[in-house]
Amino acid sequence: MPSSSNSSNTTGYYIYRKKAGSPFTKVATIYGIYNKAYDDIYVDENTSYTYYVVAYFVDKSSSPSNYVTITAPNFPKAVTSFTATQNTKTEIELRWTYDITQNVDFVKLKRKVIGEDGVYVQIGSFGSDTHEWFDTDIIPGKKHEYKVEITSSYLTSNPRYNFIKVPYRDISENSPVYIKALKYTNPSLEKWPAGSPEFYIKVMNVDPKNGKAFIVQDQVIVDFPSFFGTWVKEYPFPGKKVINWAPGFWYDMLSFSVVEYDKSFGKITIGMGVGYHYKSDTTKVPKNNKLFNSSINYEYTIKDKGENCGVGYLNYFEEPDKWIEFPGYGVELLVGEKDWGED
Repeated sequence: MPSSSNSSNTTGYYIYRKKAGSPFTKVATIYGIYNKAYDDIYVDENTSYTYYVVAYFVDKSSSPSNYVTITAPNFPKAVTSFTATQNTKTEIELRWTYDITQNVDFVKLKRKVIGEDGVYVQIGSFGSDTHEWFDTDIIPGKKHEYKVEITSSYLTSNPRYNFIKVPYRDISENSPVYIKALKYTNPSLEKWPAGSPEFYIKVMNVDPKNGKAFIVQDQVIVDFPSFFGTWVKEYPFPGKKVINWAPGFWYDMLSFSVVEYDKSFGKITIGMGVGYHYKSDTTKVPKNNKLFNSSINYEYTIKDKGENCGVGYLNYFEEPDKWIEFPGYGVELLVGEKDWGED
């Protein structure tokens, strides 16, 4: 790398690879001038590969580096699939498959609990006739990363990874979500003599199959009792059940939109980002084992004017009882698995 290279003229690197008799193709994009290493885990044993590297900056590329040719050794092949499924609150099912034509001495299964373990710890070693294992030693709220490797003739295959962010809820059963209470801190939300504030709450979700937003609850109404006046800033609202949440996947998310409305004074159109998570490609290295966040733009109109308090989000894997914060007027919403007064 030239001594004049720095972050103002080098964004990262492109890695190119070819087999004998095939053209070069780009196999990786590396971000960061000082990230000068790449692990190619998608290779066949006893096969020669030629590589070169190109530095890039925005839409410009350098001349190619020197060429390096290397033959991959006869290591055992990595597993062809590796899945991690949360079955119950205390059980994660791990399954793997591999090329049965190769000799397999052991399948080694390792785990790292983020925030608890500094390294991967082996939790099982299995013969060629075993293709599943159930992890029951799990911690709610923690990300559990799993790694599986095949050993044969003292050689170890490339690893495959998967992960679970263990929820506090029991994913095998319906998990109710109640709106238990609402509070706000900004008195300008509803000034005297308008009376006590009234709120519309809309609850949305996203269908992971088609990426479209859908309504969970169209218009939950919570009115502060008028005789309390505007000086009351927190009040419980029993009986406001939102959903029996049974998503089937632990990274599901609900989006809550809160509007303080004024009856019979026109209408207001609300734009909200309906958030959702999706899981990364779990066959790659551990640093890619994570959730990605995104959102879908959604608009709705209510017949009354009002103040848009914003959007807040509830993740399935979070603790069920939680105050959801909204950006406007200091509004917070208490949700839980049990109704107000049932705790």
